[in-house]
Amino acid sequence: MLPGLLFAAVIIYFIAWDVADVRLNRLVERFNDARSVAANLLNPDMITISANGEDKICSWGCMYTYLGDRIAGRTPEGLIRVSDNMLDIVGRMKLLPAAAWQLALGLAKPGGKTNTFVAGSMIETIAMGLMATIFSTILAIPVSFLAARNIMSRVPGGTIIYYVTRTILNIVRAIDTIVWGLVVIVWVGLGSFAGVMALTIHGIAALGKLFSEEIEHIDNGPVEAVTATGANLFQTIRYAIVPQLIPSFLSYTLLRWDINMRSATVIGFVAGGGIGFFVIETVRLGGYQQYAAALWTVAVVIILVDYISERWRTSILQDQPPTDNRGSRPALRTLRTVFYVIVAVVVFAYCWNLTD
Repeated sequence: MLPGLLFAAVIIYFIAWDVADVRLNRLVERFNDARSVAANLLNPDMITISANGEDKICSWGCMYTYLGDRIAGRTPEGLIRVSDNMLDIVGRMKLLPAAAWQLALGLAKPGGKTNTFVAGSMIETIAMGLMATIFSTILAIPVSFLAARNIMSRVPGGTIIYYVTRTILNIVRAIDTIVWGLVVIVWVGLGSFAGVMALTIHGIAALGKLFSEEIEHIDNGPVEAVTATGANLFQTIRYAIVPQLIPSFLSYTLLRWDINMRSATVIGFVAGGGIGFFVIETVRLGGYQQYAAALWTVAVVIILVDYISERWRTSILQDQPPTDNRGSRPALRTLRTVFYVIVAVVVFAYCWNLTD
């Protein structure tokens, strides 16, 4: 029996080799091409140096020489600045017609122009991920209760609603975000809004499943206690279920923000918004150093988002008893809360406008 299995394995191996079109000779023949591309990716177009009236990319070696000249008191080869490619990624100041709010506050005259920050593709990607997370979380919360067996079993006909909701969530979640992007662009057209819609649709299904499972695993003790006092379904949810869900819901929301940030960099390939569109255009033109700048920027942003999300999730899940600080500096706490609310509103409004 063993020889037969080995013979079958050998046959399958050779069939797979042929189907996969493995050509080991290409690893040697095209090594120089791969090395050239790798060199470009390791030297991104982030800094431009102007020397003898000519602009050129200042790679890491150039930056090392420039800083060495500065430290040693020597005259550098030329002047350096942030490259136009990097400004396309991060954003730049442009002279544009004054906005309505600037006219209303008297900061500009009618028909005048002001220096306005125009967000780059990376900022647009961050806004896409943030807006998709907000929308998907808000919509996933009510859906998750419809997909929780322990909640719907208390409602007449709730079992049918439970199975229908679960089925819909499974189907929507099984379809990749890129596919949703292709569908949505037919609906709303190319642009960042299509990317937000695609991420939101998939996010609702993913968060709805996670939220519903958390609801199904709550402690039934508080539920039975509140029900015994004569509370109706909505009062039971408000006072016995919601307090148990807040930490895990916040944790999953932050995790989804992390996922949406990664997905937003890809969804631009089909939806036409954010850093994905920038990447596909530079690759088509063979601008690997320009693409490398986007790659490095995305990596830095993803690392920061992952770090922030991890810290927030850790603080949420510490499960420490709350500290009563009502007697200490109430005015300071109030001002801090107002500040956070204002910042949140401003960020939301900016992202709303940026994602169109």
